[in-house]
Amino acid sequence: VPKYFRPTYDLATMEALLEAEGEKQQDETLARDRALICLLYDSGARVSELCGIRDQDVNANERQALITGKGDKQRYIFWTERTAALLAEYLALRSGETGGELPLFRSCGKGGRGGKRRGEALRPGPVRDILERRAKRAGITLPKGSSVHALRHTFAHRFLDNGGDGLYLQQLLGHESIVTTMRYVRENPKGLRRVYRKVMDE
Repeated sequence: VPKYFRPTYDLATMEALLEAEGEKQQDETLARDRALICLLYDSGARVSELCGIRDQDVNANERQALITGKGDKQRYIFWTERTAALLAEYLALRSGETGGELPLFRSCGKGGRGGKRRGEALRPGPVRDILERRAKRAGITLPKGSSVHALRHTFAHRFLDNGGDGLYLQQLLGHESIVTTMRYVRENPKGLRRVYRKVMDE
């Protein structure tokens, strides 16, 4: 397990990314981009896992989806009410058929922006392009390294900051080994500080 601390998104950067379009009228592309950014931020899913979500995998009422991760292993991801609202906005604007094996997040253009053809499943590369394009418009700098994967790191830190247990985090992230998950615990000063003070200040 590498020893360096990985970059994460702060709240101000996230809000800037979501508001990068300003007062521009909402359309399918904008609604999709906001929903997928928030879903990555809320769930800790890998971008490849997000791109693989199908309509039939989503339970909007429970705010959860069944995804397929590394090694074809399935697990559930969850999201907040804010993301649920953004996802509902996107689905209300999304063109094409709905349900079954159809991808949740789809290309909205004729090519070159999110997929080869309109209606195709969004791919990891274009998701990265979406983040970089919005960051440029907002005039902000994204975390170094993988800007998309940093959202996964951010989720892990948020979960621990709010008192989440490392064993549950392992399941949410789909880690094979708890050793991988424990890296987030080591990186997280708030969680360590909380435990320290509980033990040492009492």
